[in-house]
Amino acid sequence: MNPRASRLTVEYSRKRLPLGRAVDQSEAPALAAQLRQRLHTTDEILDFSPNSLNTLEDLLVEYEQSLRGARCELDDLALLQLIRELVAYIGEVFVRHTGGQWDTDGTLYGTSIEFSMPFRVTKEGETYVSSRPTIFSLGNIASDSWDMIVERRRPELYADFRSAKKRHISET
Repeated sequence: MNPRASRLTVEYSRKRLPLGRAVDQSEAPALAAQLRQRLHTTDEILDFSPNSLNTLEDLLVEYEQSLRGARCELDDLALLQLIRELVAYIGEVFVRHTGGQWDTDGTLYGTSIEFSMPFRVTKEGETYVSSRPTIFSLGNIASDSWDMIVERRRPELYADFRSAKKRHISET
């Protein structure tokens, strides 16, 4: 596995480099528009609905295949810009449809959706209710999704959304 996107997201965040800064929710519409342009689609297709996460996965696979077919690879800056666009889009879907709140620690990796309400957590076959806030790291979700696509594996954006919506996560 070559988790380049994940590595760069963490590295640029840790070093506080410009592309490693947090994605503010106010930036989400413009970044989502850039993502649509990159993927040659419209706001009717990527409409911030939960089902659009499946469409987004399909479009990302097509985009990566077109890069691969042209024997191109995104340079570090272009890859981080893509991750920022994905963070914005995925984050907006979560905020609009799960009741979570946009949050950040100031970094791209730490841009997240926080849920203050209880979550059921299943770990090693045991289920309990966590009273602590539950955080979905958008930087992690976005960079892992791209890394999976590059490795020709299917990301699970809708499954992540469903976990947030149902307030139930499984830890390994």
